[in-house]
Amino acid sequence: MLGQCEACGTSADCGAGQACFPQDHECRAACASDTDCSGDAPFCDAATKACVGCRTDSDCGGDRPVCEPNRKQCSQCATNTDCGAANPACYVRDGECVQCLIDADCRGGEACGPDRHCHFRCHVDGDCTDRDKPFCQAATGECVACRSAADCGAAAPVCSSEGRCVECAANADCRAPDSPLCKGDHCVMCISDQDCTDPASPICKDDVCVQCDKDKDCTDPALPKCQNRVCVAQ
Repeated sequence: MLGQCEACGTSADCGAGQACFPQDHECRAACASDTDCSGDAPFCDAATKACVGCRTDSDCGGDRPVCEPNRKQCSQCATNTDCGAANPACYVRDGECVQCLIDADCRGGEACGPDRHCHFRCHVDGDCTDRDKPFCQAATGECVACRSAADCGAAAPVCSSEGRCVECAANADCRAPDSPLCKGDHCVMCISDQDCTDPASPICKDDVCVQCDKDKDCTDPALPKCQNRVCVAQ
């Protein structure tokens, strides 16, 4: 089915007393009547002895009026002719009308994305009109803010793999003594308490080493209360 390896293609691929259920192409106990079936496969197909979601279009309705003949499930479509102009391609595996299945389904200059929608695809920098994303990343066809560090400024000097100018991508990018660690794409003082080596500020809170976060962090009996991240007298 659609180039995928499945447990079965027909009931002949299954053992004795079993049938190939077309919804997921798995071998299961064969049915004799509708009473043997349930859930999203409530009908027994007399020919295959498999439980199916529908046998004919009359078993379907609403926004899924078509009985797709391969999966035997109520679907939006079985062929492209069942789909409208906004979503003209039938993705048979899900039984849904989508914008595209291949790039050829899209207008010139667009490509079919993993979400089965047509997306703009750049080929040269001149195709990128957003001032914040002036460069074309040829591998993805996306307009990005940078392709190398040379495209970035001092405040965010690193070009990430997604084509964004960021403060850091690794700890080595963080050179300030008070912010030596890269968290996400920002340089920070700490990520966990283990990063706070100064006994006077042993707690990591909001990426900063502080004296305390809660009262229990204050071990000096004379300064038992944590206030504004500092241990103070009661």
